[in-house]
Amino acid sequence: MLDPIGVVFQLKDRASGQIGKLQHRFEQLHGTSDRVTKAFNAHAKRMGQGMSLMVGGAVGGNMLRGLANDATTFEAALTKMASAARAGGPEVQQLSDKALELGVKFEFSPDETIMGMKALASAGLNVRQILTSVPSALQLASAAAGEISIPQAAETLTAAMKGYGMAAENSG
Repeated sequence: MLDPIGVVFQLKDRASGQIGKLQHRFEQLHGTSDRVTKAFNAHAKRMGQGMSLMVGGAVGGNMLRGLANDATTFEAALTKMASAARAGGPEVQQLSDKALELGVKFEFSPDETIMGMKALASAGLNVRQILTSVPSALQLASAAAGEISIPQAAETLTAAMKGYGMAAENSG
């Protein structure tokens, strides 16, 4: 019979290596974005202020429109998850902050992190337990390399925790 805890620990070990690679990729991306910004600024100076304002306005407008759409999607997902977790006021802010923090740390978007949190809430975890367990669910999904979704990883984690009588604080 398959040992769910053993699988979770094996996947967590594999995830650790993937997380290091992802962090390196983010560092490379940051360096690339700095170079692109410097190049854009150099070209903008050559094109003159009028042209740079026009290009900057168009790029900025598109970026703001995209950010507004992303924020709306995130807020809608957060509202649904908070309802499932029976979270209010400060707890919703904690969940939002955690989703954004983990969106940077893992290869998943904040929206995907919220989906994992919602699965944990649906499994009966409270806000404190969700905040403690969601990093492990993300590590499991990451280690599975696309074979399971974040909600499936969260469900697997909670099933293993319940099966072995583990507290959420011990899921990491």
